[in-house]
Amino acid sequence: MMVVVASLLTVVIGATMFGNVLVGLALFRFRSLRTVSNFLIGNLALSDFTWHSEIPPGTERLRLELRDST
Repeated sequence: MMVVVASLLTVVIGATMFGNVLVGLALFRFRSLRTVSNFLIGNLALSDFTWHSEIPPGTERLRLELRDST
């Protein structure tokens, strides 16, 4: 069961991070997308990328440590 959960988390986190990178690349690649509203979307993509790169792995690590200590 743990392998299934870890696999699903890996796929979801990976897909999310890939999508956020694509948003950032689109903003830098195409000048016509450089508007204020699109920069706000880019900011959301950056914060989402940061959150998904740090919080879920750390939370899962903490959950496993707490489970092993009991």
